[in-house]
Amino acid sequence: PNNASIMGAVPKSRLGTAGGLNALVRNVGMVTGITLSVSLFSTRFQQLTGHLGTFPAHGHTNPEALMDSLHLVFWV
Repeated sequence: PNNASIMGAVPKSRLGTAGGLNALVRNVGMVTGITLSVSLFSTRFQQLTGHLGTFPAHGHTNPEALMDSLHLVFWV
């Protein structure tokens, strides 16, 4: 519906520009959302475990810290 509203309000000679700008804004929004989500997750995980990016050699980590960090990201 939003895309139809945008494209309907633009003259036919500018449809390509409007479509490109619409895609640009959509992609910037997605990248910004992912960046904020990863930052929140990493910060919370580091607060709970005391480390970031260094996991034990056997590959196990604190599942409670992982789930708590994920819950924060999905809540926001």
